[in-house]
Amino acid sequence: MKKSGKVTFYAIVKLLLAGFGVLMLLTAAVSAFVFSVFSAISMGVETPAAFSLMTFFWNAGLMCLLLLPMLINIILELLGRETMAWPRKPGVRMASAALLLWPLLFWAGTVIAEEANLAWALLPPLQTILIFLPLLWLVLMGLRLLNLKQTHTEWSVIGVSVLITPAVLIFAEIVLFIFALIVFGIWASSRPELLAELEQFGLRIMNAPVDDPEVLERILMPYLQKPGVITGALFMVSGVIPLIEEFLKPLAMWFLIPRKITPREGFALGLITGAVFALVESLGNLVNPLADMWSVVIIGRMGTALLHSFTSALVGWGIASAWSERKVLRLLLAYLVAVSTHAVWNTFALLLGFGPMVSPSAASVASGLYSTLGTIAPFVLGFLALVMLFLMYWLSRRLGNGSDVQAADIEPPVPPSAPAVPVPVEAESNHD
Repeated sequence: MKKSGKVTFYAIVKLLLAGFGVLMLLTAAVSAFVFSVFSAISMGVETPAAFSLMTFFWNAGLMCLLLLPMLINIILELLGRETMAWPRKPGVRMASAALLLWPLLFWAGTVIAEEANLAWALLPPLQTILIFLPLLWLVLMGLRLLNLKQTHTEWSVIGVSVLITPAVLIFAEIVLFIFALIVFGIWASSRPELLAELEQFGLRIMNAPVDDPEVLERILMPYLQKPGVITGALFMVSGVIPLIEEFLKPLAMWFLIPRKITPREGFALGLITGAVFALVESLGNLVNPLADMWSVVIIGRMGTALLHSFTSALVGWGIASAWSERKVLRLLLAYLVAVSTHAVWNTFALLLGFGPMVSPSAASVASGLYSTLGTIAPFVLGFLALVMLFLMYWLSRRLGNGSDVQAADIEPPVPPSAPAVPVPVEAESNHD
């Protein structure tokens, strides 16, 4: 696509944002690599700092690569050159071929995770590839099923989703956490015995050795086994967090509202924003060494990646429908389905970890319920993942086979004209 080369305030803001992001991530990646090597040499490759810094190097490097097309397109646009379009069929074929290697790479990761000498250098790039490949395939396949024309919008959406969306979400969740602490503090202030217990708990946490997770686990375990603590965690993780995340994940799409994107475009761009969010979140959860839990976390992140992609695609479809077709009810319904799906997933994912800790023989009814739900959680999560994958395929095919052109782009029907009257040949010659 040929651009005019006109310099606008919006183009300058995009250039500064993308340039600052690439520079920041590149600097962070190089610094992390240097300090990781220094930690490995000075304290040994088995130190957690060496692994975490090397993981951050690969994560930041991947984010930098995702931002580069946006920066290049902005520069080409300002110069009036042809910008880079999003890949379509060739990208799907390459991603599908690479995805066939995923089981082999996963098996290699399970072996490397047990070897501390190898994990420091080999596991960070391997787990980055394992998280990135399925998301890349999911996005490319979804866009192909949607039958969208080649556009240049996707790179900007990825850039905003990498740079702005995570920061906004973190800020919103920090504000929410502070608010919850204030409310809890007001509630606990009238219970002196609870305040004394919390003070004792805080002192034990502060005096516990940071490098010994077993000590922290022994301190936390009695509290994690209490149904009241699990109920509070479920309220936040399965109730409040989905409301915030499903509203803010498609943040990049709000910048495209003036374009009046079609529902099909909204579904595609929502899919991209959800996949980028899942990528950033998953890579962040793999920064610390996981040892024997590495394979479990990788498998779990695959399901979470599908969840974020599916729910954001729904909300993106709803946003575009509400703005371009005035179907506000569709947006509310899509948001409700996305939040509900997210809530169910978070509930069973949380109980999968906490359920086995709670004794089913305890007197509390909640204890038995949480223990039972924790037992069936793997099957529920697996079934939900299959349902989301099917719905993603079905909706993409349905939208791709349909027509969602804007009403303003459709020419009004031409009324039938009167039958043409034959013109004599002599009259035509006279006109000549």
